[in-house]
Amino acid sequence: MRDITLKDGRIIDLLNKNYYFVEFDAEDKRPIIFNKRRFNYQPTGSNTGLHQLASALGEIDGLVSFPVLCLLNADYEIIFQYNQYLCPKELIPILEQLKCL
Repeated sequence: MRDITLKDGRIIDLLNKNYYFVEFDAEDKRPIIFNKRRFNYQPTGSNTGLHQLASALGEIDGLVSFPVLCLLNADYEIIFQYNQYLCPKELIPILEQLKCL
């Protein structure tokens, strides 16, 4: 999605006008404070792991699959979560519909 969908001019315009967009690497090892809570990287093997924030925002039915798109409202509540590729044609109506929430 990073190389196609998120480079689409219509998507960029919608994100810039209506959202605070943050791209996050689920394997980032730095601690992050989000919504007054500390999230840390959790190793799962010698060279593997997953950040707790990625789990908190991206887990669907107990699993995290990538790519994950997660939209939050002003109260940091998840209003949309999806864990498959979305092309611009699929993402534009979602962003249009949710921009007012």
